[in-house]
Amino acid sequence: MVNGPICDQTLEGQVALVTGAGRNLGRHLAIEAARRGASVGVMVRSDRAAAEETAREIANVGGRSVLLVGDVADAAAVSNAVAECVDELGPVSTVIHAAAFRTHRPMLELTIEEWRRTLDVTLRGSYLLAHATLDGMVARGFGRYVLIGGSSAITGLPIGCAHVATAKSALRGFVRALSQEAGSHGVTANVVSPGMIATEERRAADPKLYSGWDPLKASVLGRMVYVEEVVRAAMFLCEVEAAAITGAVLAVDGGTFAFGD
Repeated sequence: MVNGPICDQTLEGQVALVTGAGRNLGRHLAIEAARRGASVGVMVRSDRAAAEETAREIANVGGRSVLLVGDVADAAAVSNAVAECVDELGPVSTVIHAAAFRTHRPMLELTIEEWRRTLDVTLRGSYLLAHATLDGMVARGFGRYVLIGGSSAITGLPIGCAHVATAKSALRGFVRALSQEAGSHGVTANVVSPGMIATEERRAADPKLYSGWDPLKASVLGRMVYVEEVVRAAMFLCEVEAAAITGAVLAVDGGTFAFGD
């Protein structure tokens, strides 16, 4: 486990809209963005209680936030969330898209609804967030898009995640195109691609739960990654100093990428 504060405030003056911010990685990203000086739009689909807990933790580190409830796959909801964020905190300069929908289900059991929902949250959500914020970023000459991918986009993984692998893989093409359209205006777009993130449940899991696939052997480090390591990478890409990094996939996966392309 990585000990101590992750780093100093380096996002002072930014307004970061973080999706999936009610729990797991999204919550950590939202809190760390606030710790580094950003005002944070805490966006969740429906769990207001979870968003309120994230907002309390943001307040505990001296940050400002606004709760945004809406489906990232719904155009009106995203437009409304962005407008509310702007009204409460100011123009959005950074979008961190951590919202996800995933179920581990073999292809023959995977439903079309699960397939569609996974792609909608990941891809349609990325498009809608960019569509609702890019003009303002271009006008101000600064913007950051950080989309959360995953190592399944590279390796596939034999654990019932074809829908997730497909959605996360498509993010690479999206940021490459967006970076070329927006780069001359000071706007960057990147993917952070985590490996299997260590949680208490995953550390204790029987490998049989992963159909015989061992996440520890899928890393050249022989371990899962820590959430702090993923957060550090995402926060760096949001900084002014990361201006030359765009259209990239930053793998934070303990070397899982080494087994892919």
